[in-house]
Amino acid sequence: MSKPQQDLRFDVPAVGPQTVRVCATHGVAALALETGKTLLLDKEDLLREADAGGVCIVGVEADGPE
Repeated sequence: MSKPQQDLRFDVPAVGPQTVRVCATHGVAALALETGKTLLLDKEDLLREADAGGVCIVGVEADGPE
């Protein structure tokens, strides 16, 4: 999730296949990503890695003021 005052013009949260591989290696079952503010790098590979590693990827909306 992005920080409340994070400048998304220069500092965008991103997730790629390597992130998912690390999660799978360390037994992470679910990866929650902030909708509308997280870049998915190499999306097809990312989803393939998630399936192979048993990692569920979900989008969540941030609560509270931005």
